[in-house]
Amino acid sequence: MLSRAGRITLASSILSAIPNYYMQGIYLPEVVHKELDYLSRQFIWGTFRERRRPHLVSWERITQPKKVGGLGLRSSKDANQASMAKAHWRLLTEKEKLWSKAFCETYKIDNPKSNFKKLSPVMNNIAKGSHILMKGIKWIPRSGDKILFWSDNWVGNKPLNEVLYGPFSLNGESLMINEVILPSGKWDWDSIEYPLPEDIKSKIKAIPIQSESWLWVWNIHSLPKIQRFIWQLGHGKLLTKEALFAWGIADSDLCPRCQRKPESLNHLFRECPYSNLLWDTLTPSPINAMFLDLNFTDWLRSHSCLQTNLGGKATIFVKWNPPPEGAIKLNTNGFAFGNPGMAGAGRVFRDHLGNWILGFARNIGHTTSIVAELWAIRDGLKLAVSRGYNGLILETDSRTALTLLHAENCNFHSLAVLISDCRVLLRQLPDVQTTHIYREANSVADCLAKIGTRLNNPFAVFEQCNMNVAMLLLSDTIGNSVPRDVTII
Repeated sequence: MLSRAGRITLASSILSAIPNYYMQGIYLPEVVHKELDYLSRQFIWGTFRERRRPHLVSWERITQPKKVGGLGLRSSKDANQASMAKAHWRLLTEKEKLWSKAFCETYKIDNPKSNFKKLSPVMNNIAKGSHILMKGIKWIPRSGDKILFWSDNWVGNKPLNEVLYGPFSLNGESLMINEVILPSGKWDWDSIEYPLPEDIKSKIKAIPIQSESWLWVWNIHSLPKIQRFIWQLGHGKLLTKEALFAWGIADSDLCPRCQRKPESLNHLFRECPYSNLLWDTLTPSPINAMFLDLNFTDWLRSHSCLQTNLGGKATIFVKWNPPPEGAIKLNTNGFAFGNPGMAGAGRVFRDHLGNWILGFARNIGHTTSIVAELWAIRDGLKLAVSRGYNGLILETDSRTALTLLHAENCNFHSLAVLISDCRVLLRQLPDVQTTHIYREANSVADCLAKIGTRLNNPFAVFEQCNMNVAMLLLSDTIGNSVPRDVTII
């Protein structure tokens, strides 16, 4: 005789699992779903033809997750719809697979909103799970000609028409993102009939174009086995405790080193205290300052392209150094409260005597500090080009930004627009140099960036030294040094 617990286990692992194979490509009729659920209920409560037993808990309650009081079993219809949603997602994301190419070419499918219902029986089945996919999908703006401004999810976690309360015009419902962008690349707020709150505008202004390329893995100057490992890591396919636990191989998903959190990829390489100790040994602290700015793939790319130095710690004294006579130095910095949060960018031009030539600050909106860093560099280079500065020396305290600017191919990086603009501007400047400095020697630009986060206007130019940075400018001019701990070889 099986116990109730044994029946639940068998129902979950066998009765519910057997139809899964067919559910991958077929949406079963409603009567079949009801019969499958009926068989599972009967088996769990021990009901047979010759012996009937009461079903003490409803099937709706049983199929709820355990954390909300259910048993974690899935109803047949829910499982089938989830399988169809997964098939729809794979069709859109696995475009290099032969089956996906065949379907997309045959039925001209190029976006999640394609109408599948009139294409074929298989596509009609996949369409049964489309509503689930659309609830969880988030659009990444590229050209913006396929994304609806109001009804598609591309800002935050919900479509704008669910966050804001209309009325919206009928014409506004068909408004595409590219229709709100001016040829200059700025947002045309006047073309939107419904006024947007400032916090929504701030988030929209800071949205970069996102894409993905894997060529950087094979361009890393390292052994082939290291390249293959980073490739595997970039795809998130390592046997971590979290993965082994999900497969039922390990009895716990906790990190075996710290025993605090599940051993995910992000925890293993960035969050675990033991990993932090190792990174503190391998890399200079400017890299650690950017440690959590990027998503895991971008972080992996940036840190795979940087060289690390083994050794102990040492205290050095750093200071701002003026450029050679006849040259101009541009210091830039980006800053974000909370990271991501309200961000600002600061830039300052100085001559060989440390005299103030021009300073400016920008309010960028809600984004991360690496985006603000690239905004600062781009704005500074634009002004240098417009004024015809020769012998420009660009200094920034962001190693990540410099790495992105000089990487071989960033066309498919999430910040490709900013990176491309900076590269074009650099090519327009004769005898330009780009160098890294420590943050302690970049205090003037850092202060201007923080001023930018508080600006009411998007941009402010300071022909004369701003009072808030006067003492910092004086400290740089007279050559004051600041201590800093660094890693030595």
